[in-house]
Amino acid sequence: MYVAANWTFLAGTFPRDTQSRSQEFDYITVGAPQPPALKAVCTELMNQVTVEWSHSKEYSIPVAGYRVLLNGKADVKVKGQENADILPATCCQTTIDRLLPGKTVKVRH
Repeated sequence: MYVAANWTFLAGTFPRDTQSRSQEFDYITVGAPQPPALKAVCTELMNQVTVEWSHSKEYSIPVAGYRVLLNGKADVKVKGQENADILPATCCQTTIDRLLPGKTVKVRH
């Protein structure tokens, strides 16, 4: 990115247009945060799993919080409570319980 200054001067009796420009610099545009990396860290009980994620890398737009999704839906039990609330941006781990034993689920946040 740079800024150009356009100006006109007389070369004898003829006007001449010219330009001078500032130094260039790089600028990263505002964008959505990158998705965090998610992994299961504890599966001691048959009906629950503790998941952990890395904090999202932010690009000028801060992360407001996280919501855990199970099979694409937010109607999952998190620590025995309905998952209606968004977890704070400082949170990076939670436990999902009341799972059916032996069933494969997809966890997203």
